[in-house]
Amino acid sequence: MRCIPAFISVVALSVLAAWSTSTWSTPVEVAVFQAKDLQYKNKLTLSGTVEAKQNATLASLEAGVVNELLVEVGDVVKRGQALLKLDPTLAKLRLEQSEASVESADVALLESKRQLDEVESLSKKQFVAPTLLAERRADVAASKAALAKAKAALAMDKETLRRQTLFAPFDGVVMKRNVDLGEWVTTQTHTLTLVSVGDLRLKVAVPQEYINAFSNNNINELVIQPDHDQSKFIAAKVQAIVPVINEQTRSFVVHVEVPKQESFIAGMSAQAQFELPSTGTQAVWVPKSALKYHPDGALSVFVANGNSATRHTVRVLEQRGEQVLISVVSGDSTVLSGPIIITAVQLLKNGSEISVSKD
Repeated sequence: MRCIPAFISVVALSVLAAWSTSTWSTPVEVAVFQAKDLQYKNKLTLSGTVEAKQNATLASLEAGVVNELLVEVGDVVKRGQALLKLDPTLAKLRLEQSEASVESADVALLESKRQLDEVESLSKKQFVAPTLLAERRADVAASKAALAKAKAALAMDKETLRRQTLFAPFDGVVMKRNVDLGEWVTTQTHTLTLVSVGDLRLKVAVPQEYINAFSNNNINELVIQPDHDQSKFIAAKVQAIVPVINEQTRSFVVHVEVPKQESFIAGMSAQAQFELPSTGTQAVWVPKSALKYHPDGALSVFVANGNSATRHTVRVLEQRGEQVLISVVSGDSTVLSGPIIITAVQLLKNGSEISVSKD
């Protein structure tokens, strides 16, 4: 009778073992996705700021009192257009004084020439001493020098009077005004800020690890995507590269030319998508559900090889919504051309038995 319980236990264990074996050996039903190989274009997308090539804080070339303000904030001006005028009273008086000095010096020169002519005529008859002749010639030379000095002073005073007016150095829009009528300004006073509107560029800070790609002029293609209209993709080109690394941001500046016909305004933000030199990497777009996340941070996908799953470690190159662009970390990238499992990947391990769904 004692053998009966032992016999029952053996039978129970056998049944349990058979059930367990049949359970764990059941293939995992999966769905697959057939990816397409492609040559991955290594793109770098960075945010930048649209800025004016010309952005100047203007100052008067002379000190004085603001007599006229000819523009206001928001006004569009042309190069050479008058922006403000200082009180010209003293400058005009100095100019009149210089004009009078020129007239006086001119008269003195004529008189010294007349006296020289008289002495030269008399000297031919030997009626005057040679020293007197030399004195008259010296007087003419001195008069010529005095006239030249007076004319230089006149030119300087004319320029001083011209500088009582501040002119626009380039075409642009007045962004800021810092002075009012009647205010005393010096050559150090910031009077107006002028920004060019038709000559813009996109300033982008690029991480230092890309310095070689940019320095070798290998960046042939790029597009700009305005943040104010993300439906647009505008072809552009690199205008200048500043090969100096910023110590705080560890980046360097790249200037991208902004097409004039586009509706950009200084201060706007935009995305610059640079196409970097090809690395020869093979990559495929797959659904995000194909990725298996591991505790150590690694990512992998499984490729269906008949009735078994083969695991491959991958890295994500780009993500767009629920689609990710992946490439293998090591080995032959062509393995991703096989059917990639996109369901039940968390239940799989390398060599797991699978059953591919026909749906």
